[in-house]
Amino acid sequence: MLNPIIPRKSSRILNTSIAAALVATTLLSVSASAATGTWNGPSLTGTWDTSDTNWLGLVAGTPWAAAGNSALINTDSNVITTSGNIFAGTTSLFGSSNSLTVATVAVDTSLNESGTGSGIFIAGAGHTSGTGNTMTINGPVLLSGNDTRVYVGDDGSGGGNPGNASSYNTLIINTGGNLTHNGGNGNNNEGSGMASGANYNAIQISGGIFDRKTSQRLYIGRSGSNNSLSITNGGTLTGSASMSSSWGGAGNRVLQIGDSATGAVGDGCANSVTIDGLGSIAKVAQTLIIGGGTGATGASAASGNYLKIQNQGKLQAAMSNTNQHVIGNAAGSNNNYLQVTGVGSELDISNAGNATRLFVVGNNATADNNHLDVYSGAFADIRAGVVIGASSATNSAFNLGDGTGTSTANVGYTGATAIALANSTARLNINGGKLVARASGNLIVGGGSVVLNGAGEIDSDAGGNTVGSVITGAGSLTKGGSGTLTLSALNTYLGDTSILTGTLSIANAYLSDLADVYLVSGSYLDLNTAATTDTIDQFFIDGVPQEAGVWGALLSGAAHETSLITNNGFLLVTTGAVPEPASLGLLALGTVGLVARRRRTL
Repeated sequence: MLNPIIPRKSSRILNTSIAAALVATTLLSVSASAATGTWNGPSLTGTWDTSDTNWLGLVAGTPWAAAGNSALINTDSNVITTSGNIFAGTTSLFGSSNSLTVATVAVDTSLNESGTGSGIFIAGAGHTSGTGNTMTINGPVLLSGNDTRVYVGDDGSGGGNPGNASSYNTLIINTGGNLTHNGGNGNNNEGSGMASGANYNAIQISGGIFDRKTSQRLYIGRSGSNNSLSITNGGTLTGSASMSSSWGGAGNRVLQIGDSATGAVGDGCANSVTIDGLGSIAKVAQTLIIGGGTGATGASAASGNYLKIQNQGKLQAAMSNTNQHVIGNAAGSNNNYLQVTGVGSELDISNAGNATRLFVVGNNATADNNHLDVYSGAFADIRAGVVIGASSATNSAFNLGDGTGTSTANVGYTGATAIALANSTARLNINGGKLVARASGNLIVGGGSVVLNGAGEIDSDAGGNTVGSVITGAGSLTKGGSGTLTLSALNTYLGDTSILTGTLSIANAYLSDLADVYLVSGSYLDLNTAATTDTIDQFFIDGVPQEAGVWGALLSGAAHETSLITNNGFLLVTTGAVPEPASLGLLALGTVGLVARRRRTL
């Protein structure tokens, strides 16, 4: 017998070209009196309210506010919009190619405070797969109660049962949309791509707000791959209404991109977070992890995950207790990175406030090629110790500048080493970058290298700083800041050395024979080189080239002395000042007269 055709209500037809969507809110335990409304499909277009005859299983007019009521959409290709408030303890939507748009109404589970497991599930609820579903939020949506969750492309169990994982599902929060998550302090994490095989799922905050007042972790690709979170058009991911004391507030504790929780090769790879555009911002209260988890034995577990901040986007990441931000935290977690790029784009970790809270790039001995990038005039404020290549992780790097504009990084916290290059392959690469010390003490130490691939500036704190790692490369070094910057290694960089302010103190005669040295009045070069003579090409003071010969401090006995050089070392300048044009003219006239006299005597 054929199913009867249910007339569509033209006043309720959603005029949309959205390809597909699906949403789910699942209550794991409901009361015995709870009723389930089932959307009678497939391919129905209608309005979600309590009187719509497309709902089966509920008496028309039954209030969704009744505790434990649930809604079920398990068919395909439905296009639904909301009308009136929806108070659903459980809404399970796990068909395929469904579209649900929440306009100016609220999905509110606050009446189920004692329940568990309620929230939003886009595909996969009830351990059933779903593909190509989209939920679009254009109005306020409130999730409340104990252990509420948001899942996009999962099996409903928080990462288990990978055979029923779902892919190509999307949650969109547009301008005017506000997903407020007042979940309790349960143990169920949430996010997109939680299970192995849950791939290409997305959370898109496009001008809207995702306010996570929950202690649960937000995973973007826990064991799935190619899952994403994008924050664009002034969108916000936050954890409380006020972030004055802690950027994540009471919630939004951990943002983790790629995890490989299953330990399987290839799980948790190529997941991403993008913060793009002026006003687009993410605030994380506790920890940021890119490429982590329990890890796998294979070389491609939790690899290729990234976070990009661009076009004046911003990330504020706080820390609590002794937790640390990490890139490459598990065995095989390779090629993960955080990149902030473009003028006005910002990474802000300035409230770390504890010497034991670190930003670690390459935290596992077999996590290779992980990096932190600050490019194209972007800004990073990292008031925590930065460790590059911990546990012998190879080819870990902090890349400051890409040759476009001046990219700036503030580093350092009192009592902590600002940057530790933990092994011989660790690198601080500078190419159009400016490193600013915000606390005195060790600025850069360790067995790795500072590589000047282009122009580099290091600004010292007023209390003074030391760079103990070797500085190498073909680029130039500029010293700024009011304090003394001490370079204690036997450096090998080939470019010029300029001192704008304060004092540059060098412990070895390493300056390149083909490079120049620039000083300005009020700046000082401290040659603490045990009376050694260091050969250079040209020597400039206030932009004026000085004479060839040996230069030293006042009363040093050098042929040329200046108060701008201190201590017992010397500079041998091989290319002296070029005579002024007027002097060249007089010399020429004198030469002509001498030739004429010689001719007359002949």
